Amino acid sequence: MDNEKAGIGEFGFSKPAVYRIKVLGEVSEDSSTRLRGMKVVVTQAKGAKPVSEIIGGITDQSALQGIFSFLYDMHLPVLSVDIIDDELKQ
Repeated sequence: MDNEKAGIGEFGFSKPAVYRIKVLGEVSEDSSTRLRGMKVVVTQAKGAKPVSEIIGGITDQSALQGIFSFLYDMHLPVLSVDIIDDELKQ
């Protein structure tokens, strides 16, 4: 599938984009520095484990890998990763 069909325009390996990453578990707000300033929202349904949603701009795939490494080090399973915008707004 090419980028145009996926609806993500000019997205590429070394281009910035806005991502939504969901993980099983709680990511603290003070992790923002390690997460490159991304916003963290934690939700928890009654009787379920918390789910953290991490949203924000990432400069390239290398920076995305750094975030995945942090989540791995924290033992937080990744549930989903979505590109929600293929451009960073200034």
